[in-house]
Parts: sequence; structure tokens; C-alpha cells
Amino acid sequence: MGRVLVVEDDDDNRSFLQTLLQLDNHEVHTARNGLDALMWLRTQRVLPHCIVLDLDMPIMTGEELFWRLQDEPRLARIRVIVLSGDVHRHADDLPTTIACLEKPAPPEVLADIVARCAQPRERAV
Repeated sequence: MGRVLVVEDDDDNRSFLQTLLQLDNHEVHTARNGLDALMWLRTQRVLPHCIVLDLDMPIMTGEELFWRLQDEPRLARIRVIVLSGDVHRHADDLPTTIACLEKPAPPEVLADIVARCAQPRERAV
């Protein structure tokens, strides 16, 4: 269906999200922190349709990555789905996200949002 980048520092959560999205036929790439994600994105000719982004990570947080993406026009077009244990603290600070979901998010809700992100822009969320 679509290309997705999962940015999550917890190995178990990252693996679970990758498997969940692959079962829905998405091409899934992963990164352990915001810096790894940013470096990977800058090397890609074809960008992912969306990023599933944890906020609390070492090296570069998800919030820092979010704002770095906004500074680069090519990367700013990528849709962002935030996952956080404290989503209410961050929701208003990240205005252009597609969704802010509390961890652990119901798998079917996340899968539905990602599927909609993989559609052409005119039909997406």
C-alpha cells in the first residue's frame, strides 16, 4: 500500500509496529531515534507517505525531528503520526501532525490512519 517510516527507540515497540504495518502490506523502514531518521530521509529518492513518530527518544527526540522536517520543504510534506505516552503534553505543539495517539494505541486505529496516509493527498485524512 504505502511507504512508512517508524521512528521508535524501544526495540519491542519498533518491531511490533513494523510487523503490524507490514501485515497491512506497507513497505516499512525503521529508525531508533530522530537523528537516524533524518539522516535516512535525506538519502531517499522516494520518501515515505508517513512517519509513525515516538516523541521521547535519546539523541534527537521526535519533537526535534518534527521541527527539523518542517525546515526542509521536501521533508515537510511527509505526514506525521505521533505516538506518545504523554500525548496531551505535545499535541498542541505539533500543529501539522495527522494524529496524536496515546501509547499504547489500538493497533486497528493506527493501521487505519496509516492506510489513509498512503492514499493520494486529496483523499487523505
